[in-house]
Amino acid sequence: MDYNKQLDRVIQYFKSGEVPESDYAIGCEFEHFVLDKDTLEHITYYGDSEGKHTIEQTLHEIAELFDAVPYENNGKILGCDTDEFSVSLEPGSQFEISITAGKSLEQMSEAYRRILGAILPIFEKHNQILVPLGYNPVASIDDIKLIPKIRYDHMFNHFHSLGGDDTMGWNMMKGTASVQATIDYCDEEDFKSKYFLGSAIAPILYAAFDNAYIFEKAPYEDYNIRQTVWEKTDTSRSGLLPLAFDDLSYKSYAEFILNTTPIFEDVDGEIRSVDKKPFKELFDPDKDGDDAIFHAISIVFPDLRLKTYLEFRMMDGVNYPLNFAALALVKGLFYSKDNLKALHAIYDGTTYADVMKAKDEAAHRGLQGVYNGLSLQEHLKKLYDLAHDALGDEAHFLEPLQNIIESGNSPKDVFKAIYEAQGLRAAIDYNRVDRNV
Repeated sequence: MDYNKQLDRVIQYFKSGEVPESDYAIGCEFEHFVLDKDTLEHITYYGDSEGKHTIEQTLHEIAELFDAVPYENNGKILGCDTDEFSVSLEPGSQFEISITAGKSLEQMSEAYRRILGAILPIFEKHNQILVPLGYNPVASIDDIKLIPKIRYDHMFNHFHSLGGDDTMGWNMMKGTASVQATIDYCDEEDFKSKYFLGSAIAPILYAAFDNAYIFEKAPYEDYNIRQTVWEKTDTSRSGLLPLAFDDLSYKSYAEFILNTTPIFEDVDGEIRSVDKKPFKELFDPDKDGDDAIFHAISIVFPDLRLKTYLEFRMMDGVNYPLNFAALALVKGLFYSKDNLKALHAIYDGTTYADVMKAKDEAAHRGLQGVYNGLSLQEHLKKLYDLAHDALGDEAHFLEPLQNIIESGNSPKDVFKAIYEAQGLRAAIDYNRVDRNV
């Protein structure tokens, strides 16, 4: 294979994502656990312990309700698409709603609430509830079956083969849920600026949206378990990337992709293991299409991921309206030239070691952890103020962050307080989607 041609193909793929500032949009994904309303049993694709009320049935009903286009794997429905949104499943049957990227948070919020208004009665009919948290609150990893998607079997086997500190890939696949926000970039310099700054604020986002108190069916007294899971999933592809702080470019990110194994490949419709070969040993730049590149960049899981947009992956699953506060914070910070300058004034000179130290602080002390001389709570206040000034009429979406900033308590702290005072059911009920939407 011609490495320079490979490099150029991947670089050109990233360049294809450049859009004019006038076309900037923000996208989102919201992940939820599906639980039995009465027993709080975790519901998988295959149903509860008695085989009833399957998520497979629910997906068919959603597709029929919206006249959506279903997509399948081995004849099994795994999600569906409309022009406005899509629903899909993560490996452990986490239920994901993705809203089509748009410019207006108001319109996206309206769409989200309207979609849930139609979907929730289907879950209610099956006596199921949607609960957005950072980690499964009722089931252990060994109790959760993978959904019937072949790629997940290959990923599961890959993570099983890893040793050392990379021991939590199964937890990542089957136990975690998140809020993800996506933003655009207009050129390579803009990408570099946003990628560095997004990586620099990773500890703040993890701490602010930490929403996982139960880990493997037991209270977790430290913080940011999902952050820890990602750091210990596969150090070759997940967590904070050193390249964000060292000569960052399309080229350096492309080299990261080319030197990382894609775990599996699609050969004439058959998914096959690649025996840990790096992408550069598999990718033929003269014959392979962009779908091969898309797979390679989608099978890495850093805190901030480059596709043909930038994907923020630090926030735990949280309920409405806090999930939209996450989107508003990202939009307000990264779609304002003034705020990009202000963020550089704060974080320029920050190193990979600085951020990793802050992530460690966050894992042990939450928002009281220290980052470059200030608490993460104080950093969050600075980010809030910058975003608030930039958002104009959309600044009200940030309001749920005010309690977090003033109290220093993350959603995980709130869950813990309810759990200790009233028990698990009350804490889960507090986080049910239908409570607020």
